[in-house]
Amino acid sequence: MSMAISEATIQELRQILKEDYGKEVTQAEASEITSTLVGYFDLLAKIYHREKVKNNYDDKKSKTN
Repeated sequence: MSMAISEATIQELRQILKEDYGKEVTQAEASEITSTLVGYFDLLAKIYHREKVKNNYDDKKSKTN
C-alpha cells in the first residue's frame, strides 16, 4: 500500500510516543510505525465493510425465503 502520510502526522506520532511513553524514535521509525498503523486500520475497515455487506445480503436473502 502506498499512501502518502504527511510529515506533520509523523511528527505528531513522534511527539505522542515521546510524551506518553517516554520513547524517542527516529523519523524513519515513526514513518514505518505510521504506515503500519494505517495499513492495519485499512485492513480492519475492509473486513468490517465485507462483513456488513455479507450480513445485509444474508438478511435480504432470509426475508425472501
